[in-house]
Amino acid sequence: MLAILIAAAAGAILFRLRGDAWLRAALPWWGTLEGRLLYAGGTAAVAVAIAGAAWWWLPILVAALWLGSVFGWWQTLDMGTQTGSRARDIALHSLRGVLWTLPAGLAVGAGLDLQAGALLALSGAAAGPLYALAMLVPWQAAAGPVWISRQDGNGVNTEAGECLFGAWIGGALALALA
Repeated sequence: MLAILIAAAAGAILFRLRGDAWLRAALPWWGTLEGRLLYAGGTAAVAVAIAGAAWWWLPILVAALWLGSVFGWWQTLDMGTQTGSRARDIALHSLRGVLWTLPAGLAVGAGLDLQAGALLALSGAAAGPLYALAMLVPWQAAAGPVWISRQDGNGVNTEAGECLFGAWIGGALALALA
């Protein structure tokens, strides 16, 4: 159980760093590709190490996690606070979450365990509720580098949503490999 929590914590940090504007400002060469590779490589490495999986899972999962990260967010990050409705944004965000975890789920399902792969692929559906939760909780606004929470005037708090969904992916991946 502790191992899954460690993988979840690593997933939260790495998923948050993936999209961090502060990091991009601090490192002029840092871009979207580097952020996605940091997230994919770090999350896969922690999950493989914690689960005691064979080393060759690492490049497969890095590629799968990176592939899942290339799809857009379909203007759903505000969870209905600015455009669309909350129900629509939660549903589309859940679909987007499945697209995020589907490549890793297919890899695990094909190479290790079909049931674990299917659960990993479908676990991305939690993205909608997790981001909606982040929008509902009155997170404290942070000054300086924003690691966990920044809420604008419309109540949009994607940073906390990134932490929650990243934790979910990290934990689910380690659990699927165990």
